Amino acid sequence: MNKSDHTDLITLCSYYFKKNNHHAYAKEAFLKLGDLKGLILMHIELKSWNEAFSLAGQNNNLLQFVHLQYAGFLITEDKFEGAQDSYKKAGRVDLSMKMLENLIDNAICEKRYKVINAVINITLTIIFIILGRIKFKLQN
Repeated sequence: MNKSDHTDLITLCSYYFKKNNHHAYAKEAFLKLGDLKGLILMHIELKSWNEAFSLAGQNNNLLQFVHLQYAGFLITEDKFEGAQDSYKKAGRVDLSMKMLENLIDNAICEKRYKVINAVINITLTIIFIILGRIKFKLQN
């Protein structure tokens, strides 16, 4: 099937292949369309993170997008340190700090003081890293 003559049809096929769990065919359709983001989204939905990261490759926008999605996934799995790292790789320290604030609030409400201590230690580590970068930039 030629892409230029049948773009709408191939797009429709990719949708139905993905919807009906025919992922190999969906992948082929996405590749024919040159729809890298659609292919990455399929792998994210399948939680095929290695494949999603591999496909995003050197494209910074797609790589940041995959890191943000992965961070969200890690939060649902209660893997907060991994989520924090993924937010950092996506360049979204603000979301990492927001997540830490939410963890502290929840821990206080639930009186889980060991969690509060761990989160505060992580937060202090982030602050020291940021201060170290600022100091380095000021020296150069």
